[in-house]
Amino acid sequence: MTEIPYSVIVENDHSASKVGLENPFDPIFLEIRAANKAGLSHAALALTLTIPDICCALISPKGKSSGPAYADWFDANLKAYHQHLPGDDVYQLRCGFLHEARSDRPNLKAHRVVFDTKHGNHLSGVGSVTADGVTYPGAMAVNVSRFSEDMINAAKQWFDANSTNEDVLRNAANVVRYRHNIIPGVDGIGGIC
Repeated sequence: MTEIPYSVIVENDHSASKVGLENPFDPIFLEIRAANKAGLSHAALALTLTIPDICCALISPKGKSSGPAYADWFDANLKAYHQHLPGDDVYQLRCGFLHEARSDRPNLKAHRVVFDTKHGNHLSGVGSVTADGVTYPGAMAVNVSRFSEDMINAAKQWFDANSTNEDVLRNAANVVRYRHNIIPGVDGIGGIC
């Protein structure tokens, strides 16, 4: 795979240009969009679910995120989701998806969330269904591509609004990104670090 120089990724994006700070999310956003376009929904969703953690870590004096901070960030920046999918639920889904490869989490507002990859169902609920004497619980459908774009747009707005924050400025330098030389003194070994 050809290395994509970070400068090429951010070349046409002018967000946060007021202080000259490159948006550290740009390579992540590029890969989320590429994954969605290629039908790699697991990869797109996994990266998308990390966005609130990155924002929380960027603005934290210690450069760390937490469950409550994640939920608060999501609720503050994606208000349209709150009625159907509050931040606490998204954090639980993030934990299940990233650490256990599961989406069945206890105590979700929607009881069950399914990530739609084909039909465009987004924030649409289906009540419980009984078939052959078995009752299946209701579910909330979230379209992966739409969810990704909503999260990307929220993070861009958040970053632009916070790009002069001292903690963000300090922590942005440590965000994992493509680098041309990842081993000091050894030229030509590029990678993500």
